[in-house]
Order: sequence, then structure tokens, then C-alpha cells
Amino acid sequence: MITACLLRWKRLENIDVIVKHLRCSNIIDEIIVWNNGDAFESDECIVVNSLSNQICWGRYLAAFLASNDLIYFQDDDWLLSHDAISHLYGQYKRESQAVHNFWTKQVKDKNAWYSCVGFGAIFHKNRLSCFRQYFERHPLDYLFLREADKVFGLLNKKRNYLTTGYSSLPKLDVSLCTMAEHAPMREAILERMRGLRISMLPVL
Repeated sequence: MITACLLRWKRLENIDVIVKHLRCSNIIDEIIVWNNGDAFESDECIVVNSLSNQICWGRYLAAFLASNDLIYFQDDDWLLSHDAISHLYGQYKRESQAVHNFWTKQVKDKNAWYSCVGFGAIFHKNRLSCFRQYFERHPLDYLFLREADKVFGLLNKKRNYLTTGYSSLPKLDVSLCTMAEHAPMREAILERMRGLRISMLPVL
């Protein structure tokens, strides 16, 4: 079975909708909500009320707590059909060493260098070990908290799949990509990752 790990921050009503939806899935039997915002309680999922805003890193902290080996991620502004999630799981079973994620028509390049894990992704929990490589060279700082998805995507093999089984939930204007710091932060984490990937190359 699969553990769904969700982030809660500003789109407060969306999480309730997503949790109720995922509870009807026949392949997801555990839901962990990492709450980066005001205190939150629910009888329908496991809630971790974070002492501080861990931004994107929070979804991985939730994944470390999962009782299942398989992890499912999705952001709080999308709703994916049960058939779509099952399709992604089927792709995972064909290639279990990769991170399998959806992409939408809004993502222009389905072969992008990063995994769009927030849109919807399934992977084995052992993929989280990639962070050891990162922390050997870099600190757990604000840049990492914000850009953890890119670190994860660059250190793991990924596969993308198009789905039509999704609908958009209220987004509000709180996305990281809409913030003025988005472009410089993206470039800063890419610079770190370039150095890290070079250091991982074998010595000839």
C-alpha cells in the first residue's frame, strides 16, 4: 500500500477536500499531512504540526515518518482522479527505481530536468537516501527548505507521464513560483547541484 504525504500552509480548505478524496483510494491506506501553518487537527489523517515552516522539505519529513515503503506526493491545489493515481502506480511497478510523476500541459517540457513531484508523484521510500549526498556538502538552510523538490529531482532518476485525470483546486496567490525570489533561488540551488553532481563523478 501507499502513504500519501501532503503539505498544508495557506490553502486551508483544499487539504480537507484532498484528504477525503484520497481516503477513498484503494491503494492509499495512510495519509500524513505536514502542517506548516496554524495548528490543525483531523480524524481522517495523521497530522504533524510543525514548529516552524519547513516549506517543501516538510513533505519529505512526512515521508520519513511513513509506515509504507511507497510514497505519494501531491500539492494542495490539484485533485487527481483515482484512475490517474492508479495509472501512476502502474508505471512505478514497471520501473521501481525511478520517481514517477505527472505533468500537465502547463509544463511545457515533459523531459524537464526536475521532477514535478508536487503535481503528483509515486516513489519508493529508499529514494529519500539521496539527501545524504546533499547534506555531506551543504547545510539545511532556507534555500534548501525552499528548493528541496529540485534537490530530490536532480538526485533521482525520474519519469514523466501526461494525465487528463486532474482538476484544479483554488490556488490563491501563494505559490513559491509567484514570489520575487523564485528566479534567484532557483539559480542558487542549481549552482549548488552542479557542484554536487561534479563531485559525484568517478575519478578516471
